Amino acid sequence: MCIAPKQAVCNWTLWLAACSDAGVTTHARRILLGVALSSVGGGLTFPLLVIYLGQVRGLGATAAGLVIGYTAVASLAVFPLVGMAADHFGPKPVLIIGLLVQAVGVALIATVDSTPRAFMVTTVVAVGTATAWPSQSAFLGRVSDPGQRERVFGIQFMLLNLGLGVGGLALDPLVPPQGRVSKSEL
Repeated sequence: MCIAPKQAVCNWTLWLAACSDAGVTTHARRILLGVALSSVGGGLTFPLLVIYLGQVRGLGATAAGLVIGYTAVASLAVFPLVGMAADHFGPKPVLIIGLLVQAVGVALIATVDSTPRAFMVTTVVAVGTATAWPSQSAFLGRVSDPGQRERVFGIQFMLLNLGLGVGGLALDPLVPPQGRVSKSEL
């Protein structure tokens, strides 16, 4: 899908063009590249988490849905603490800790064998994710020029949404057609 007012800028080159023309710092570009890659990974994996927990781990669709919904609630409880920690210690160390906690939680998903264990593991993932995202935004704000912060944050969230969508679209051909709803049934 291309945007072509004067010249064609396709998918991932959009962020490069937006960054280079906007005077975005090198550090901010690196973080934005990480956002793009991470969001594609999330788009590839998150839709399958319900299937993994429900069918592969045998929790059932209802329990899997409740576990995934719970992660949002668990994240909300952590946000105020993350803000205080980022103010006190700085966003970079809080970001590193959040990413490490998130990685441990994601690795532990493979050990889920019951619904209570799924809630415990997704709590770890939620704490890591809720720690990483706000501190990443704060870190991005610190490495950006003050006059460019609005643009940088706009690019960040554009990349997040674009990456989730691209990841989900890339996943589509890999999912077998059984159980899909046809367009006429929608």
